[in-house]
Amino acid sequence: MPVILILLVLFDGLATWLGVGYAGHKEANIVVATMMAHFGLGLTLTGITLFKVVATLFLAQVTHLRLARIGMCLAILVYLLASCRGL
Repeated sequence: MPVILILLVLFDGLATWLGVGYAGHKEANIVVATMMAHFGLGLTLTGITLFKVVATLFLAQVTHLRLARIGMCLAILVYLLASCRGL
């Protein structure tokens, strides 16, 4: 399960970089958009993606806790639903 979530996080970062950096789309998340304005596209997306990967690896270490497994499943579901919304 952590591998799926990490792959989705990496895909999200790449898709955002391509969409904002090359296709000219605007970032819908106001916090991320503000960070991009202050720190730039590359640094912001690298930092956010790295944070998400580290958080996923932390959750992978505590999967014996039911809440951690539920959190990972919900995160995967949100990523998949958000990706389908863009289609």
